[in-house]
Amino acid sequence: MKLGKAVQIVRGVLDLEVTKPFYEKLGYHKLNESSKPNNWALFTDGRINLLLDEGDMKYTGLIYFNPNFAETVNQMEALGIKFHSKTPKSKSLPESAIFMDPEGFGINIVNKDYDATKKPDIKGKSTVNFGKFGEFAHSVKDLEVRIDFWTKLGYIVSVKQPQPYPWAILIDDLMVLGFHQNEWATGNTEPTLTYFDLNMEKIIPKVQDKGIPVEQFQDFSIDSGNAMIRAPDGLQLFLFKGDI
Repeated sequence: MKLGKAVQIVRGVLDLEVTKPFYEKLGYHKLNESSKPNNWALFTDGRINLLLDEGDMKYTGLIYFNPNFAETVNQMEALGIKFHSKTPKSKSLPESAIFMDPEGFGINIVNKDYDATKKPDIKGKSTVNFGKFGEFAHSVKDLEVRIDFWTKLGYIVSVKQPQPYPWAILIDDLMVLGFHQNEWATGNTEPTLTYFDLNMEKIIPKVQDKGIPVEQFQDFSIDSGNAMIRAPDGLQLFLFKGDI
């Protein structure tokens, strides 16, 4: 089973005009923006698309675009997946259905195809200069429960390790999810965008030169090529020295 033909990460923000300049300064490429039915802007790094959606709450989730919507929803319900809400088609929005994974991470399936000219390639070339997207990292309480849930939805386990804590990488050809059974150094358990580059120690100073604050990640020094940056909306990005 596939959740859709395309996927994008969505970040709910309180003020798009405050948040948008951060992603532009960092180097994301803006694909589109609109004020209808609400303020939003769509960015890409070549491997993922990131939608900033203005509203009254901060959140992070996934949106899958699926023209075979009814069939997929029926398959999921047959597997015991319960939907948090279902929204019929309106004048401005397509039909959609939202469900949650076992730890409350939200996924929205939309009855719509995706513009092929804007579709990212998770295995493709990075179009930003601060590394290559490696995983949409999640701090989880129970790795096995998360793996069991996501493999039912068509993801496969590409890596699974017990050390230094239980963690795994799951893929579905559209997205890479990293599940880590621990909390990030900051205590923030929200999903995080993770980027890798063999020369990250040279990239981080260039990020700082743009006026973007860089924080230390765990016990790694920033000079080692491992760091964290935080968007005005609170979304974290990890910059790690390494390859994928």
